Amino acid sequence: SENRKDTCKLTDKFSEYIDKKSQDIINSKNNRFSTLGGVFVQIIKKLTNNQICQLMYSIKNKLGQLNVAELAVQDKCHDDLISLIYMIEILLVDESLFYAKVLYMFKSQNTFSIMKIIDSLNNIQIMSLKRRFKNAYNQSLEDNLFEKLDGQISPIIVSMIYYKQSSNHESRQTNSKLADTRGDKYNISSAWINKVTYDEPKNNYTMSGHTVIASIERKRIDRAVGRFKYLLENVNKAACENELLTTMSYLANSNCLQIHKIILLFKTKFEDLFKIPIINKIKECLQYPFSIALNTFFQCPTILALQIVRENINTETSKLADILLIINTILNDDEIVELNNQLKIENLILSTALNVTSQNKKSCESIIAGMFNKKKNMNKNIWFSDLKQLTKINLNDAYNIYVVLINLMNKRNKYILRKIFNEYSKISGISVESLFNDYNSKQSEKTGYQNIVNSITKPIHFLTRQVQQLLNQEHIKYNLILFIVMSKRKEMCGKPMFI
Repeated sequence: SENRKDTCKLTDKFSEYIDKKSQDIINSKNNRFSTLGGVFVQIIKKLTNNQICQLMYSIKNKLGQLNVAELAVQDKCHDDLISLIYMIEILLVDESLFYAKVLYMFKSQNTFSIMKIIDSLNNIQIMSLKRRFKNAYNQSLEDNLFEKLDGQISPIIVSMIYYKQSSNHESRQTNSKLADTRGDKYNISSAWINKVTYDEPKNNYTMSGHTVIASIERKRIDRAVGRFKYLLENVNKAACENELLTTMSYLANSNCLQIHKIILLFKTKFEDLFKIPIINKIKECLQYPFSIALNTFFQCPTILALQIVRENINTETSKLADILLIINTILNDDEIVELNNQLKIENLILSTALNVTSQNKKSCESIIAGMFNKKKNMNKNIWFSDLKQLTKINLNDAYNIYVVLINLMNKRNKYILRKIFNEYSKISGISVESLFNDYNSKQSEKTGYQNIVNSITKPIHFLTRQVQQLLNQEHIKYNLILFIVMSKRKEMCGKPMFI
């Protein structure tokens, strides 16, 4: 129920369910919580935070000391379980959830889950988590992490613990000394345990790992490259590769927006250094879930890769710009030309940039420049011409008017509408006043400007209707729109489809 007044009824019903199933569920050793946990997952997804809190306390009272999160941990519905645990974590109803977090982490041994949980805690909560873990297992949290988990990500998790534990510069300096000794114990550099300072040292390229990350985040790629070259020339190749992998793992798992910087870094600087395809290194190092999207770039057409990445990353301007850079970085000239012949992929990418950065012409031009300025078989001036044509609403044919109508009409911007109608009036011979009257008369109807759109471009009337319905949804499903565009492309008389 979404009505808070019915919360008590809901918890009572759920409690009744627990009572009825107590003999089958609670007392059963073989299948103790699977049924109850599955029902709980479905119910909790539909509740408000307050309702969840009340329900949790109700269940806890019914089941004694058993914590709700512990109940879910023992459920066998793994996918739903992850969602449920994260929902409960956000609420942090009581301190006992720290213990439930630890139980879940080390039962699932899910590296991404552990990082997500630790990263969500503040320094006080981290200390509480460590204390409870020590009491529960008679072992430090850090020691257990290194025993439970494999791969380069383990030192990163420990570094997050130490970094979160330190709330100011002085305590971080004190903690640094502690990290040095424990770093020896785990055979990792103190730089990864003590991710503290972002000041770049003056002593050339002897800087440590955390300043490599800082350099990359500051886009000072040359300094980061210098660090790796220093290791390669003064230590050995293994040490250099190890720090490269650790850097990639940290950036890929701490911030997905760093991925394109990693690719740019490796693509332009390191293929000659290591004499191997750097794509293999990236695929080897990236962790769930973004590795799925990145792997797709290397295995399927770009249009599918773009859809998958869009499903994983929110469609904010800066993030889609990053996605476009990723595509541009990975695809070589031949692949771009082949995709151009098959899918008109440059139109798709250009239109994506236009839609997302419609409020920022400079960003839009930067994206287009990054896409095309190194491609031998494309004339970027053509694309800048189209870009300016759309961003300035300097329209010269009915098709472009249709496009801008689709994108801008719902914004109720009369100034833009007048410019659009002026251009269309020149083509159609219909007066601007008539167009406005027609438009205003349609505002109360669901179709709105459908009549105007129909008069402009009848061959893609069906496409118009489908796209318009999608654009009116609360959450736009870009992949559906893209499928419609590609399936209907032949109906557009060979004109590029900007959607």
